[in-house]
Amino acid sequence: METFVGNTSYPITHENGTTNLNWGYGNDNLAFDLDGNLWVLQDGDNHYIWVVKNGHSQANPNVELFGIVPAGSEPTGITFSPDNRFLFMSIQHPSGSNGVTTQTDAAGIEVGFEKSTTIVIALKENLGTSTAQVWYLDADNDGYAVSPTVTNISSPGPGYTTTVLPLTDCDDTDAQVFEVSTWYLDIDGDGYAVLPTIESCNSPGIGYTNTVLPTTDCDDTDANLFETTTWYLDADGDGLAVLPKIESCNSPGTGYTNTTLPTMDCKDSDAEINPETLWFLDANTDGVEDIKEFIISCEQPGIGYTSKVLRPFSNEIIIKAYPNPTSNTIEIDLGGLISKVELTMVNAAGQLIKKESYTNTRIVSLNINSLASGIYFLAIQSENKVLGYQKISKQ
Repeated sequence: METFVGNTSYPITHENGTTNLNWGYGNDNLAFDLDGNLWVLQDGDNHYIWVVKNGHSQANPNVELFGIVPAGSEPTGITFSPDNRFLFMSIQHPSGSNGVTTQTDAAGIEVGFEKSTTIVIALKENLGTSTAQVWYLDADNDGYAVSPTVTNISSPGPGYTTTVLPLTDCDDTDAQVFEVSTWYLDIDGDGYAVLPTIESCNSPGIGYTNTVLPTTDCDDTDANLFETTTWYLDADGDGLAVLPKIESCNSPGTGYTNTTLPTMDCKDSDAEINPETLWFLDANTDGVEDIKEFIISCEQPGIGYTSKVLRPFSNEIIIKAYPNPTSNTIEIDLGGLISKVELTMVNAAGQLIKKESYTNTRIVSLNINSLASGIYFLAIQSENKVLGYQKISKQ
């Protein structure tokens, strides 16, 4: 907080020179005139009437002394006429001895200064004269007027003002409507409008707004559809789509989504098959890998290959993962105590999700709560040997 005016002395220029006057105390009655000047009346101390000019600051002061009220009195109740031509002020409880001398007022009457009174102050050119002014009718007080204007000495009636206003109001009964507006039709309230727009003073009807909206809505009956969207076909729901993509306002049919998906699915009727599918050779169908190597392919590499996770051929350890599917934590039972084990998880696109190492353990708990729903593959290795693979379904 900083001081706007006061708590110091100000240089006051008068016909005999310049005098520094202290701001003093008791400055309490405040009013702004239409020129932005602040008038301050002092109750106590010297009973000054100060004028703080528009643009004043403590660094660059611009303060004037307008007047001093009679002994024993205080100035109060300052206000201005709407046209800024007259100042009204009350003088309270002056000293009773002030009637010894008198002064001639603007009407030529000798008056003393021993009684409380209300005075009107004006520039000499405004005394006893009236000037016709242009009046603007702004009944709804929205800052916009209607035609015609009226030239008159006094106000023609309620709602008129001499403030110059634009004559564009097309509904002077509604402060929210003051000029011809562009109206946008947005029936479903999704923030997108349909063409055409309408130029009107008032709303053309239900669903119209004069808020500027993009006119790209292709279905104004559905708030979830507001512009042409790219649709991806993922019939098997594995998060991979097939080409072609379709540009449409509405879903082209079952299996389509407007969520952006990689268009790399090679078999959209089977969520288990995609370009990153792991194929294992199990020619004798005993559930154990015939060889350590696996093949990544969208198509079955040959007879005897399966995409089902098998036990590694190099040992008979049975690895289990449960619960599977799961949405939070999955337990990996290694089938026995393993001195050093490494788990590597990839997603259906073959991207590395996590890689962790453990020592002297049989049960490993993996928290997959933060992973997106979908299919993941877990490779279990120990000392550079593959112990097995697990396919994990994250709900």
